[in-house]
Amino acid sequence: MKKLIILVFIPALVFAQSGLNVHFRGDVALASFSVNGNRTTHFTKYPLIQSFSFSFGNSFNDLALDLRLGYVIMSENYEGFELGGFIFYSIPNSNLYFDTGLNYHFNPDELHNSGGTGETISQIALGLGYKLSEKIAVELNDFFPLKQKYGFYDGETYKLLNIIKLGVVVQVF
Repeated sequence: MKKLIILVFIPALVFAQSGLNVHFRGDVALASFSVNGNRTTHFTKYPLIQSFSFSFGNSFNDLALDLRLGYVIMSENYEGFELGGFIFYSIPNSNLYFDTGLNYHFNPDELHNSGGTGETISQIALGLGYKLSEKIAVELNDFFPLKQKYGFYDGETYKLLNIIKLGVVVQVF
């Protein structure tokens, strides 16, 4: 896993232009869960500004590394801080860009139905963005967990299948 992280992020550090940008993100997310084999879905409860990120390089115009920190409230057993590292690649002469990365979700011990697991859920993300202007973009990302099971409570097993996020990104500076 460490080798994968190094292989993914070192090229972005080498090729990204110098500079630091700050972005705010607001997402509406749809998550697919499985509880004892029964599939359920949940929307985010508060789809306002959920995270902010620091980009090394200009993520709307170049190849860049984006470090994200946020908080997600999805359901009574999936809530917590998130930390992720993403790479952006803008398609030349286009408003489209791709992003991919590794995201960590930290589920706290004291959630209602988490069974006290306090699981960290690692996710791989793939996405596509569209630049509306020099400082505003919309993104569609799909997050896939590396390990689906994240909780066990009262004989029930909780699994995360995937999360689809549609969001707006605003570059502050």
